[in-house]
Amino acid sequence: MRVLALNDDNHEVCFTTENGEIYHNTFQFITKCLALPRCSDIEFIVRGFYICDELDDSIAEKYTEEQVQNIFSCVENANDKVYDNDITFEEAFNILWASSNANW
Repeated sequence: MRVLALNDDNHEVCFTTENGEIYHNTFQFITKCLALPRCSDIEFIVRGFYICDELDDSIAEKYTEEQVQNIFSCVENANDKVYDNDITFEEAFNILWASSNANW
C-alpha cells in the first residue's frame, strides 16, 4: 500500500494512505497501522512530500504553487476533491506520489 508522508513545515509529518486513511503523526501511523496484526501481510511503501521543496518538473509544469497547496491539502485531509478544482483525492494522491521523494 502506498503512503505519503506529508510535511507542511508547520505541524508534525502526517501520513495518508492511498485509500484515504489519515495518521496525524508518526506515533499514530506506527501504533494504529503498522503495529496492528492485520497489517502484517501488507507491504507499505512510504514516500515523502515536503511542501516547501522546490517543485520538480512533473508537477511545476502543470500546476501553480497555489494549486499544489490545494492538492496537498486534499491529500492531507483525505478530501473527496481538491478545493476549487475537479481533481479527485485519488488523482491528487497520484500527483504528489509522482513527484515525491524516494522511499522513506
